[in-house]
Amino acid sequence: MHRPLVLLLLLLSSLAPRNILGEEEIKTYRLTFLSAQEDLSHLSLDSNGEVTPLLIPSGQFPAPQVVRNNGTVRLLRKDEQGSMVIAGQVRLPAESTDYLLLVFPRDPQAGTVHLSPMDFSHRTFPPGAFRILNFTQRPVQGNIAGSGLNLEAGKHTVLVPKQPKRTLPVLFAYPGQSAEDSLLSTTWFYNPQHRYLVFLFPDEHGERVGIRTLRHFPKPEPPGSEEPSP
Repeated sequence: MHRPLVLLLLLLSSLAPRNILGEEEIKTYRLTFLSAQEDLSHLSLDSNGEVTPLLIPSGQFPAPQVVRNNGTVRLLRKDEQGSMVIAGQVRLPAESTDYLLLVFPRDPQAGTVHLSPMDFSHRTFPPGAFRILNFTQRPVQGNIAGSGLNLEAGKHTVLVPKQPKRTLPVLFAYPGQSAEDSLLSTTWFYNPQHRYLVFLFPDEHGERVGIRTLRHFPKPEPPGSEEPSP
């Protein structure tokens, strides 16, 4: 190979991003853990060998965990011998460094869990928005202050009311149901500075849906900031 070509290849290699060269990029992540069903207190976060015990609540948003790693989130539990073993792990998508991780029991007897990451930044979940998650086994239709939605089973969406007011009329129903048979017809208090996480669950008979709403009080993000401060 000619020497000029060798030098050119070496130069291009030195300028290539680390992830192209096969090395994993290290970033600072802000991670908020939330249990979709009940509080979890038996799990710990593994951050580059440093183990941090977690209380993963189901009824409120905990303080975020700030970690610096390659984007792999690993939760640990103690086995019968008292050794720390992997309970669940997930690889974060590359588009954000701010994630909400919903934790679901995978095998309660084994103590394993499933982690579902969602972008928690203001870019995709701005103040004043509702993130609605359909955990029923049926499609759901809804309307929040004149903003309609059609949500397939197992999917989630973000909705920003078109006509924000102090109180918002809310309606959720299975397709084909009349207003009298709706899943929910009520009024919610609304603050455009808050974010709302709405869980739609099936009831024990599968005829109606239980609804749980959590309110998040976000801190302002620095303009143009994509990565949280360490």
